[in-house]
Amino acid sequence: AALGDPTASSGTGADKWGLWRDDPGPRGVYLNNYESRLAKTGIAPAGWPFQKDDWWVEEHGLIMSNPGDLPRKKYDKGTKEILPYKRYVVTGDREVTTILTVFDDGRWELQKGSLYDVTHLPCRSARYTPGADGPGTCTPPNANT
Repeated sequence: AALGDPTASSGTGADKWGLWRDDPGPRGVYLNNYESRLAKTGIAPAGWPFQKDDWWVEEHGLIMSNPGDLPRKKYDKGTKEILPYKRYVVTGDREVTTILTVFDDGRWELQKGSLYDVTHLPCRSARYTPGADGPGTCTPPNANT
C-alpha cells in the first residue's frame, strides 16, 4: 500500500507504506456485515484483528486487514551484511514492470516509470483514521464509499 504523487518516480515516505503478504480481499468483511461479523469481537472470521481507529476498505466495500510494515532492509547471505535498502519487482499489470528500491530512511525510487504505472488500477483501497473529531469517529457505519 503506497501513497504518493502518481507522476513521481522517486520520493520519500516509504517508511509509511505497507505490504499485504496475502491478498486481503478474500479475507475481508463487507461493510454491511460489520455489526454481525466484526464489531462485537474485533476479530474477523478469517482471524485478523480489526483496528477501529486505523482500518482499510477496498473498492467493493470490503473491510480488509491492515498491511504489515514494508521491509526496507535486506540481509545479504553472501556478505552476511544487512543492506540499508530492499528491492521489489512491481507492476500495474499493464505495460510497466520495474524495480522499486526502498531505503531504510524512507526514500524510494523506481527504475523506470511512475507510481501510476505500477498501480493496479482496478483495485482501490482507502485507509480510515480519526479526523479532527478524535478517536471513535471513523467507524464502518460512517464510511463513505
